[in-house]
Amino acid sequence: MVLVATPADISILEVEPWRLRTMTPTAGPGLDGRQQWIHRENRAWMCVYKARGAWGTKHDAFLAFLDELRGPSGTFRLPVLNTNVPDIGVSSVFFLMDDAAENFLVSDGGSDFLVWLGSDPTLAIAAPVGARIVQLVGGEALRPGLKFSYNDFLYRITAVDGESVTINPPLREAIAMGEPVALKAPYIRVRLVDDEAAENAYKFDVQGGKFTLRIMEAFER
Repeated sequence: MVLVATPADISILEVEPWRLRTMTPTAGPGLDGRQQWIHRENRAWMCVYKARGAWGTKHDAFLAFLDELRGPSGTFRLPVLNTNVPDIGVSSVFFLMDDAAENFLVSDGGSDFLVWLGSDPTLAIAAPVGARIVQLVGGEALRPGLKFSYNDFLYRITAVDGESVTINPPLREAIAMGEPVALKAPYIRVRLVDDEAAENAYKFDVQGGKFTLRIMEAFER
């Protein structure tokens, strides 16, 4: 699957929280007559972003980017905001600036703050596909709600017990011992959710409104 490069210097505003969309395959009465729900792991991350700064000299570049996506066919990478961060002295954090070297939190006053200053944690023990618990060492203090990524797959921490970290969703792929995961600057590979979302991405206010990107996790690598 084609990975399309996002235009440089475009700020991305996360306007809905990242969520795992749950699709229940079957529901109905069991043999005992009680209602039962049959689940399988088929959840996918979804979110809505808006692009800021896609005007002026960047306007045509952003439209060309949308053309290259070919609707939901193409994939692209997005930075993910960890909102559960140490106190950085601002009351609200709105969006991530995707910079070549670092990722920054941007406050409503326009001031830049590093998301993390320390190193990313690493796998203490190799973890297989489908693992719900991984062993992480080093890096910043881990706590529920923080997100990390590996190979542009995104995971959210559910519980922490020493080095044992419970995550959602289960691992999309195996991770070898000693491999770092991205906590400072998580990224996820995504696509537009459908043709309608692709059409809506082009619609913007002629006075300088924001492009809306309704996206979901892409599994191709």
